[in-house]
Order: sequence, then C-alpha cells, then structure tokens
Amino acid sequence: MFWNSWCANENVVVVICGSAASWIIEQVVNDRGGLHNRITRRIELKPFTLYETYEWRGSKTEPGFQIDLVLDRKDQTINLFEFKFYQAATSLNAADAALLRERRELFREKIKTNKHLFISLLTTFGIMANEHSIGIVDHNLDMRVLFSA
Repeated sequence: MFWNSWCANENVVVVICGSAASWIIEQVVNDRGGLHNRITRRIELKPFTLYETYEWRGSKTEPGFQIDLVLDRKDQTINLFEFKFYQAATSLNAADAALLRERRELFREKIKTNKHLFISLLTTFGIMANEHSIGIVDHNLDMRVLFSA
C-alpha cells in the first residue's frame, strides 16, 4: 500500500481537514486501511464566522491560485498537488502548463519560501508526457497509488 511503502521512506505529514467530519472519522480515523492508527497529533480548529471567511477570501485570494494539496516535507521540499479526474489518460496543453507554473511561482512569492517546489499531479489514469508536461510536472501519480497493496 502507498502509505506503508513510499511514505515510510519519506518525511511526509498528512493533514486532513474538511467540513464532512463524520466522513473523515468513518473513512480515515476509524478505518482499518493504510492510515489506521496513524494519528500523531490533533489540531483544535474552530470554525470561521461568515464575516471572517469573507475577510480572509478578500485578502488572500489570487486569480488562478488554487492548490489542491500541499505537502511541506522536512527535507526542504514542498509538493504542490493538483488533482484531475478524467475518464482516460490525459495530457497537458500550453495553457495548463502556464497555469501550473503561475501557481508555483505565486505560492513561492506568497509563502516566501526557499524550499524546492515540486509540482505533483494525481489523476485518475495518469498524464501522457508531452512537451508541456516535461520540465513542469515533477511527479505524475495515478489512482493506483491510492489503492494498490
């Protein structure tokens, strides 16, 4: 399984948060799968008020600045994950590559980090390498990494 093989050799921190707390408890905390009994620390998070949410969005949002998952590793590396779900393998076009580059540089600028930034894609069936993905996509993962033993 992904968590017991690749992640065992890496300094990986997984942060799971969301509004569907019951799903997280059922599917992650109480599940007997790869993440079972792996909670090392709980972070107390309190909900934002509607006003606080509006204020935060107004001050923080950048056009084209959405990153699906950020893994900040202890080896001075950050993985910026983009999740894409298609019915078949897909490929990047020039606009996709430009958007990924823009997000990486906006992240570097806003976070003010000197860490190495990897762009990692997690897709249903992977992406086909082409002139737009080579040199921009550092990790091309498909859904098999989540479900293989």
